[in-house]
Amino acid sequence: MKKTNVISTLLSLCLALAMCIALAVPGFAASQKNPLFAGGSGTKADPYEIANVQQLLAINTDLGANYELVADIDFSNVKAWLPIGYYSIDIEAMMAGSEEVPEALAFHGTFDGNGHTMKNLKLAAPGLFGTGVFGFTSGNAYLHDVNIEDFAVTSALIAGSLVGWASGKTVIENVNVKNANNKGLSMVGALCGSSNGDVTVKNVKVNGGSAIGGVSLLDGNVELLPGYGQVGGVIGGADGTAFANCSVKNFKVVNKISGNDGFGGLAGCANEAKYVKNCSVENVTIKATAGPVGYIGGLVGHTGTEAGIKKASKASKITGCSVKNVKIIASDEAQCVGGLVGGGTYRSDEQSEPFAYAVSNCSVTNVTMKTGGSIIGSIAGYTGNNSSVKSCTAKNVKLNGKTLYAKVGADPSVIPYTELTQFGGAL
Repeated sequence: MKKTNVISTLLSLCLALAMCIALAVPGFAASQKNPLFAGGSGTKADPYEIANVQQLLAINTDLGANYELVADIDFSNVKAWLPIGYYSIDIEAMMAGSEEVPEALAFHGTFDGNGHTMKNLKLAAPGLFGTGVFGFTSGNAYLHDVNIEDFAVTSALIAGSLVGWASGKTVIENVNVKNANNKGLSMVGALCGSSNGDVTVKNVKVNGGSAIGGVSLLDGNVELLPGYGQVGGVIGGADGTAFANCSVKNFKVVNKISGNDGFGGLAGCANEAKYVKNCSVENVTIKATAGPVGYIGGLVGHTGTEAGIKKASKASKITGCSVKNVKIIASDEAQCVGGLVGGGTYRSDEQSEPFAYAVSNCSVTNVTMKTGGSIIGSIAGYTGNNSSVKSCTAKNVKLNGKTLYAKVGADPSVIPYTELTQFGGAL
């Protein structure tokens, strides 16, 4: 036998012996686990285990790993919380639509709640943008099967309970949110404040609580971002986000500043949405009484796709959705109000005309609207070119105490879109 073969054989025997010793010595394998967590190695097959708040915060040490809750998380004694994947954004770039969340700085791993509950987070962060348990998610982030109870998140912009700003190809599913009371100047929701990219949100249930926008948090300087609203039951401002099988009950959506737009029971904005399907809103109050406001809907404030303007088949699809027992209270200067949808997203300085959406097989029941505003329909406020409302029912919908029969408030043949009030806002 050659010398090299002898050495190779000896090395192999030594390695085998070392592995046997490792497996035989109690606790040896466990000692190789990350001490920051209760167990696991961070792989999909063996995710890091999280049993307390400190271990939850340790996700920041590896934003691309895999995690699972093995116990409920109670934030009652937490005095301050820095959201996981927090990223200092360029506000001007974000509002111009050119800001992207770098994947390396945002959470882009998986988070499995295993049906556990996170509760009692009181986060007051008037100087932060993007607040929640997770500040920002991106890449292929996947968050699922978790319950959230009794949260109160306050942020300058982009406030949510689970995630502040979800981007990339984030998927959020099987989440229950109970009694979340979040607020901020703009983009506020019970689940997420904002989302953009190719995000999917499905099987999310919101029950109880409120989302309040137009709240001054920066030394009273509400002029910082005039004309931005987007407040909703699940997400405040959603861009490129698909919704399926989501519900909102016993909730309040409130706007406190004039010039804002985008308020809905499910989402304030669902811009460039592929679809919103099989979603429901029940026992919800939407209130926007501060001066000129626009695009208010029982389900979605404004929605639609740019591609749909030229090709109807590419319009945002809103199907199988319902709105029941909803109150909409708006100022006398409100415009584009609908029992289901306010209208198509429209920014005259950026678009040739309102984005297109297609509503079908939806129902609106027992909705009361109180406003002296204009362009109001029992299903949709305004439908632009290639927008449509088909096979929908509206029962017991009242405007200022009188039955509202018109399913659509107006279209371009009645009011040219060039005459629509421009409220500003982020897409």
